Amino acid sequence: MGREGQNKRSERMKQEILDTAMEIGIEEGFEALTVRKISDRMDYTTGVIYHHFKDKQEIIDEIQKNANLEMKKRILAVIKPEGGFIENATRVFHSIMELAINERERYNLIVLDKYSTNRNEESSEFLHLLEANIEKGIELGEIKKVDIKKTALCIWSSFLGFNLIMSKTNIITMEEAEELFKVQTSLIFSGLKK
Repeated sequence: MGREGQNKRSERMKQEILDTAMEIGIEEGFEALTVRKISDRMDYTTGVIYHHFKDKQEIIDEIQKNANLEMKKRILAVIKPEGGFIENATRVFHSIMELAINERERYNLIVLDKYSTNRNEESSEFLHLLEANIEKGIELGEIKKVDIKKTALCIWSSFLGFNLIMSKTNIITMEEAEELFKVQTSLIFSGLKK
C-alpha cells in the first residue's frame, strides 16, 4: 500500500474515532467521554486511539473545531443576503435556540465552549460577525447608532443566557420556547430600531 493509501486510511480512522467520540458525548455527556469508552465502542485497543490523538482533550478539541464549522454553515444557511440586521439576527438566534433545545450536548459543545481548551476563539469570531451585521444595520438606517462592540456583546450574552436556560430546562415545550423567543427578540430589538 502506498503512502497516499495509508494517509487516506489514517484519516478515515481518525474520523471514525471522532464520530464515535461525538456519539458518546451526545449520549452520555462529554464529561463522561473516555478513550476507553471510545476504544470499547469501536472494538479497538486504546493504542489505536492514542496513535491518532494525544489524549481525550485533543479529541474533544477536534470535535469542537468541526462542530464550529458546522455552526458557521448553519448560520450562513439561515442568513438572507437581502435581509436586514434584525431579520437575520432573529433567524440566526432562532436556529441556535433550536440547537439548544433539540441537541443540548452539541449546543454546550459549540456555543458554550464548555469542553474546549481553545476557548473564546470561536465565540469572538461569532461576535465579530454580529458586530459586522450591527454596523450594516446602522449604515442601512435600520437601527439607531449604537456602540457596536457593547451592543454585540449585550445581544450575544442575552441570547446565550436565554438558550442556556432552554438547554437546561426539560419542562418547556418547543411551542413555549417559540413564544418566549418572540418576547426575547421583541425586547432586545425594539430598543435598537430607528
